Amino acid sequence: MSGRRSDLPLATVALLAWTVFAPPLSAQDSAQAPPPKPKQETAGQSAQGQATTPTSAAASAKTALSRETTVSSAKDEGTTAPATRQTVTNVAPSMPDGAKAASSPDNKFILVVHAKNELDELDTSRISKMFLKKVRRWTDSDKTPVEPVDQAQDSTVREEFTQVIHVNKDLFAIKTYWQRMIFSGRMAPPPELRSDEEILAFVRSRRGAIGYVSRNATLGEGVKELKISLEEK
Repeated sequence: MSGRRSDLPLATVALLAWTVFAPPLSAQDSAQAPPPKPKQETAGQSAQGQATTPTSAAASAKTALSRETTVSSAKDEGTTAPATRQTVTNVAPSMPDGAKAASSPDNKFILVVHAKNELDELDTSRISKMFLKKVRRWTDSDKTPVEPVDQAQDSTVREEFTQVIHVNKDLFAIKTYWQRMIFSGRMAPPPELRSDEEILAFVRSRRGAIGYVSRNATLGEGVKELKISLEEK
């Protein structure tokens, strides 16, 4: 066929020329073109993506383990959160107020008895019983009757005497006690005098008398101080 003229029709030749020398697609033609297919990951890329997931899981597990360890440590040490912590203070048992006051040199009063009384000291329990007339004799050997005398109820000395000697009782409790004794006809309360001088005169004139006066009172002759002890004699 060498040297022979082509017998292809002109239409076919024109189509081949347009295919070779056709211009590129315009923007509008590209928009109408179908979207490209998603790119498939290779086996290496897929493995690398999966490798990041265990790393994140390991970090989360490490954080959770750290929190769990902290809570466990707090439980072992017996600690709690500040919002729920309760503080328990151990308070040592204290002595009764009366016992404290009896042992204190700051009492506002002193006990007084007749100068010939053979006792120099009495405990608070026995003194209280004497003023409530539950003890009627000084000692087994001394049968002299006990004659208590009180200060007036509105006296500050009377108030402190009640707190010190009649432990766990106040003036109202003492008054109620004597009302009950009077109503039952058993006995009357001690006389009440309004000044230290009257108390001292009463005690000086009766060998079995016992009373109390202000600490700064001048006792004079015929009267002596009776010390207060904590232990029962």
